[in-house]
Order: sequence, then C-alpha cells, then structure tokens
Amino acid sequence: MITTPEEWKNPNLPYKQLELNLYQLSKKDNYPPHWNSFLDIMKEVNTNLTFYDFGCGVGSTYELLKRNNVKINYIGLDFSEAMIECAKKYRDW
Repeated sequence: MITTPEEWKNPNLPYKQLELNLYQLSKKDNYPPHWNSFLDIMKEVNTNLTFYDFGCGVGSTYELLKRNNVKINYIGLDFSEAMIECAKKYRDW
C-alpha cells in the first residue's frame, strides 16, 4: 500500500498500474463495480461538459470513457512525473 507522496514517484509504479488497468479494460466483466456506476452517470451528462480527473495516473479513466463512447471533454492531471510520462507513452491504448 502506498502511504506517502514520495512512493508515488517510483518509476515502476505507473507500469504496474497500467498492467492492472489493461486487464480491467480488457472486458467489461473485469471492470471494478465503481467503473460501471461512473459510466452510467457520465453517459447522462451533456457532451459540452469538461471532466477534470485530478490524480489521473496512467489515464485509465480517459480510456474507459473512450472505449465506452462517452463523448466528453477530458483533462487529466497528476503530480507524478512518472505517471504522466507513462500516460503520454500509452495515450492510444
């Protein structure tokens, strides 16, 4: 379990998160329950809405929205340079 901000800066952490998220995104049966609830809400919103994802990590929320055809403006923010670099590298999962 990560308990300090410094632990989030571990350069290997984003790739472990990416691996988990790729598994979760591989089929809807693998989605955590809160993802389905989130999708239900987001599918009902106005497409002119901008969603700010503070602590976006490797961008799994963006990919979740994209794969489920949720048309929304998305902005992901994270303080971890390692997470940002991983998200940029794999922005087209």
